Amino acid sequence: MHPSAKRLLDKARSATNASATPITSFGDLVARMGVSSATMTNWKARGVSKDGVLQAEALFGGSASELLTGEMPAQPAAAQPTRTPEADDLATLCDAIPDDDERDRFIATARHYAGLAATGRLSAVLDGLQLASPATEPKLALPPAGTSQTAVGPAAQTSLLGAARSKR
Repeated sequence: MHPSAKRLLDKARSATNASATPITSFGDLVARMGVSSATMTNWKARGVSKDGVLQAEALFGGSASELLTGEMPAQPAAAQPTRTPEADDLATLCDAIPDDDERDRFIATARHYAGLAATGRLSAVLDGLQLASPATEPKLALPPAGTSQTAVGPAAQTSLLGAARSKR
């Protein structure tokens, strides 16, 4: 018997062990995967085809390469989050807010707009930006207090812009 066929049966057994209809034989595997007996005979003699491995991966989990080779795929190193200059700017702005409640509202607002950016809806929010004059910083028309969106109060906005400009 080809090693990949044995690994396929072992994987199917372990994946369905606790189910109402566990796979215990190649006959059960043929029925679950919807392949012919001739296909299974071929897999036992020559090895599981790539299509069969991909189907098994979808049905039983695991890795296609593990079923083919018997080796676990190398796990990529966990990506370390990188801190962008924009994140540093936000941290600086946040640290400049002396009042805890104002700081919490600022963080909630930043998270809200980050969520809008992630979902591609930020352009609708950016329509609220209006330049006071071409030489000035954009000012965001934040939602009025009491709405469902959290906003940074006017005092915090002024101190934030001042803090940001003094850091430059």
